[in-house]
Amino acid sequence: ANVSGMDLADTCDIVTDYLSAFGLSSKDASDFCNHLAVTSTATNTTIAQLAEAYKNCASVASEFGVSQMFLNTQLGVLANAGNKGSSAGTVLKNMYNNLLNPTNDEAGALYEKWGINVNGELNPALTKTNQITGEQILNEQALNDKLREQYKSYTKISDKAKFLKTIFGSRGMAGGATLMGASDFDYTQIEMAQKTSDSFGSYLNSQY
Repeated sequence: ANVSGMDLADTCDIVTDYLSAFGLSSKDASDFCNHLAVTSTATNTTIAQLAEAYKNCASVASEFGVSQMFLNTQLGVLANAGNKGSSAGTVLKNMYNNLLNPTNDEAGALYEKWGINVNGELNPALTKTNQITGEQILNEQALNDKLREQYKSYTKISDKAKFLKTIFGSRGMAGGATLMGASDFDYTQIEMAQKTSDSFGSYLNSQY
């Protein structure tokens, strides 16, 4: 992937628009930019396409407690399979919307069956403690692992399709299949790139 075509002003606009969406402040701007730049170089996408995806999914993902880093990882997995920009954002928006607000009683029952919900609430096993507020929030990694485990347990195409439609909606099934079928390595390589690299400064130096 390349990160060309984005100047400093464009990148600053993205930071301004989405820091608050992820519940972050100005002190987090450096890490925010770094995660964007690294994701764009580690996967088949660009900063501009990540920003397009954010338009559709950042607010609902943040409401669900998903970090920018993990959302980038999911977007990177989708991008490596050719699903990027607003299309990728829609896949994740559908996923988190449907998990937050099951569309019908059948969906709610399935979430209980799959162990995602317990008595109509998110399974405590899929939560973690916010180190700042002390509140229980989503453990996005645990949820993702749980969903992928459930999906991969099915041997019948019809069962896989029902699962994907329930979680991602009819229009998000293809992208959902990518996220659910990806390997641990597919996720880990993108996540670790964000945790261990400091490429934003290098990116800016390459532009000027």
